[in-house]
Amino acid sequence: MENSQLSKGREQGRSDIRNERWMKMFQSVTLVFLALFWIGYAVSYYRGIDNNISTYGILIMTFSLLNQEVLFKGEKAQNRVLDLLAKAEGILLCVWAVITIVQLILK
Repeated sequence: MENSQLSKGREQGRSDIRNERWMKMFQSVTLVFLALFWIGYAVSYYRGIDNNISTYGILIMTFSLLNQEVLFKGEKAQNRVLDLLAKAEGILLCVWAVITIVQLILK
């Protein structure tokens, strides 16, 4: 009986490690894509392509919600570069939200 409990514990530990690795990789990929979406949003805004602006806005909001732990809750990202990128993206999102609200009030 003890052997089966130990083997179940080992299997649970292995699956936890796999899940943690997958989550870190997923977080890294989504942070990089979020940065690319911000760049695409800026280019579309500069060129005045309204359809792309709204599409990038939806993508930015979705990927920001996926990374809310890193952007807003203060968790550290996988490495220093990703952590700085996450903080910059969080600041961009807050500034973007404030500017959007002010524009809606003024119109």
